[in-house]
Amino acid sequence: MANNFYKSIDQAFDRFEVYVKNNLFKIPAGVLLPEDKVHHDHPYAVEDEEKLDKECEELEKKIKATKYVNTALKQEVKDLDNAQEQIDNFEKTHKCSREGF
Repeated sequence: MANNFYKSIDQAFDRFEVYVKNNLFKIPAGVLLPEDKVHHDHPYAVEDEEKLDKECEELEKKIKATKYVNTALKQEVKDLDNAQEQIDNFEKTHKCSREGF
């Protein structure tokens, strides 16, 4: 009995779905919706997409290169700070040994 009920409900929903698609959600061929107007005014071209893809790839390469350079510069700053600290320690030690003489 439950199977018959579910079967009839399923058939009713199938008919409802067909009705809704054909009568409520069907947009006539001559109608241009506001959200589709931009596509009508500016048609899509494969060449434009390829150009944008190339531009994106170039920008990604530049970003990666910039990140690499920034990382290298940060390491250089650390190395210079360490060298400066060693020089300062050497000068303090050397100054103390001069004062001792």
